[in-house]
Formats: sequence, structure tokens, C-alpha cells
Amino acid sequence: MRGDCNISFITPQSYLRKLKFQYLEQNAKDKYVKSIVSDIDDAPIVTAEQNNKLASVNEEKKEGLKVAKRKLVDVQNDIRLLAPMVEKGLCFDHFSISAVSIIKL
Repeated sequence: MRGDCNISFITPQSYLRKLKFQYLEQNAKDKYVKSIVSDIDDAPIVTAEQNNKLASVNEEKKEGLKVAKRKLVDVQNDIRLLAPMVEKGLCFDHFSISAVSIIKL
């Protein structure tokens, strides 16, 4: 009897993701159309100074992201190094592993 059911199930999470994407897409379209058809007086004025501030904030965030990615790579390398040792039950005293890398785990 179970094979007779031809209903395709959509998980609630995937449905909500699609719904959210459609909402954001429609909202962006609405804003775009409103900016085109609205009066020039109603349009928000973006200055070069605001663009420069946003660019500097974005650069700071990019640098922070690069640092976080480097730390993540370091942690992943430490895990790759320590995991086989832990699986074998080896003592950490016999290896030249820094205490910092053990604490990261």
C-alpha cells in the first residue's frame, strides 16, 4: 500500500526558503520599479562620501573574514593532525604539539 502513494513531499524548510526567496525577489522588483517611476525628488540621494564609508566598512569586514578563514584553516589542520593520534590513543607528551592547538579542539 505504501507504493501507491504518489504524493511528493516538500520539507517545510525548503518550502520556507523558496517562499523567502520569492518574497525578497518581489520586494527588490517593487523597489526597483518604484525608484524608476517615482519623482526624482523622492529618490534617496547617495553621496560619494556615503559610498566611501560603505567601501571602508566592507573592506574591514573582508579583512575580518580573511582572518577568520585563516583561523578556521589552522583549526582544521590541527584536527587533521590530532584526530589520528586520538584514534590510536597516543600520548600527546611524545609529540611536538603546542598546547594552544590542543586547547583549540
